[in-house]
Amino acid sequence: MSKNSNIFINGEDFYSRAYFGWQNKYSSLTGLIMGYRNSANDLVEIALEKGQNVNISVLDTYIYPVFFMYRHSIELSIKRIYLRCCGGIPKGGHDLIVLWDKVKKEVIDNLDSIFEEVKEKKDEFVQFQIDDKNLKNIRLRLIEISKVDSKSDVFRYLIDNNGELYFTDSKFIDYKHMKKRMNDILEYLEYLYIIIDEYLSW
Repeated sequence: MSKNSNIFINGEDFYSRAYFGWQNKYSSLTGLIMGYRNSANDLVEIALEKGQNVNISVLDTYIYPVFFMYRHSIELSIKRIYLRCCGGIPKGGHDLIVLWDKVKKEVIDNLDSIFEEVKEKKDEFVQFQIDDKNLKNIRLRLIEISKVDSKSDVFRYLIDNNGELYFTDSKFIDYKHMKKRMNDILEYLEYLYIIIDEYLSW
């Protein structure tokens, strides 16, 4: 054990330390979303590179943190939309469908009334388009994720509270395809957040 065994120290090298605690309430989730998403993207690339070098164990073990980080980033993105519009975190825990349905009902479905209010107070007004087909597609993807990991614990623990395995047979998932689809979801959620933030920033 080294002389200074504390974990949380400031350090002296500006370029080897992280700075946190600077956020306000409304920017608090932004860094988390970026951190989990970017870390997942980076880990996918590391896994693919090592996989090409026939390091199969990396492909088979990195999937757990990768999937968890993508899923958690999606969950936080949904919660951030609600926080920006409603001022709090929606009830629903880690259930993506419950969270999404709450955001759809309480935020997205009420955007028309926000549009009208903003039109009266903004000199330059741009009405963004939100395609119902895209909203339905997002929900379908969230259902797909939830069928595999409904409470955000499957890829964190692999066993439930009773000590039973979540996966009882072999499965495969393509890293490249998963990365593309997860980022599609996250980009659309970011688009929704930007729209809502724009309308509420008057």
